[in-house]
Amino acid sequence: MKRIFLAALTVLMAFGSQGQAQDGKGKISGVVLDAASQQPVEFATVALAMPASEKPIDGAICDDK
Repeated sequence: MKRIFLAALTVLMAFGSQGQAQDGKGKISGVVLDAASQQPVEFATVALAMPASEKPIDGAICDDK
């Protein structure tokens, strides 16, 4: 019984993770600052990565502000 429950739970978790599709409707905002001068860095490259693997998911270039 315990094995059946664990197998069913694993299958449900697998389907739940597939339901989180990337639809491009999210927004991340912030300011990239230089560590020494504390001034904004113009046109910095920013990458969104998976925490566990550091594998990049998406990225962008900041504007001049």
